[in-house]
Amino acid sequence: MNRGSPVMDVRSIYANDEEIRNLKRKVEELDDKDAVIKEQMEIESAASSVRKKPRILVERWLKETERARNNFQIIEQANAETLPPKEQVETLTREVEELIGKTLPQTLLIEDRDAKGVKFFERKLTGEAIHRNIELIWDRLKENHVCKLGIYGMGGVGKTTIMMHVHNRLLNDATFDGVVFITVSKDFSIYKLQSDIGEALKCGIKEVEDEKKRAAMLLEHLERKKNCVLILDDVWEHLDLEEVGIPIRAHGFKLVLTTRSFDVCRQM
Repeated sequence: MNRGSPVMDVRSIYANDEEIRNLKRKVEELDDKDAVIKEQMEIESAASSVRKKPRILVERWLKETERARNNFQIIEQANAETLPPKEQVETLTREVEELIGKTLPQTLLIEDRDAKGVKFFERKLTGEAIHRNIELIWDRLKENHVCKLGIYGMGGVGKTTIMMHVHNRLLNDATFDGVVFITVSKDFSIYKLQSDIGEALKCGIKEVEDEKKRAAMLLEHLERKKNCVLILDDVWEHLDLEEVGIPIRAHGFKLVLTTRSFDVCRQM
């Protein structure tokens, strides 16, 4: 702007088309890197027997990348009506270039130690029989050849309380990588049971509607977990394990169910 003149060169205020196109190319390059990073994370997760999470540095990079992408979309939408501020485009271009050039760790994921499970509030146990049953169940779970364990008895005898104590004990045992406790109840459905297990495992079946596809995803996830215990509490009727997506026999995987029916135990 000339001294004393109200006229200002808009080129110093607003970004031109070439600057916006350059930013778009940079964002596309960042998108490519983002896709590669996420693919590598999926490969690492699939190769692991325990649940993993992104390293702090990786998680921060993913969030900053998403924010940069959103900011570019805002600029692109505004550009349809008016030129965006030059400073805004230049700042975002620098941020995108830094994200592209950012060196991430060779191993992107680490073990999610919080994913093993959350302890239940433990009711006080009374009676030698209950303590004896807990020890009996525990001993069976520690045996390598045991893959399924059924516990039956009439309602109110303490099956759920016993399994809550066993569940908490499993969480404290380094031998087991994962423990999942699901209450099945009388009005269960295959779909709901799949959803409950999937949510506990964080295995991504929430958006999948087809029960067979959900079962395949659960089966693949559980078979990868070398030392996982799935507890199904309060089972009222026979479950088709394959239909749900529960391994019938997988190395290290163990299934425990509680029921009021001896027939249900026997059929499983």
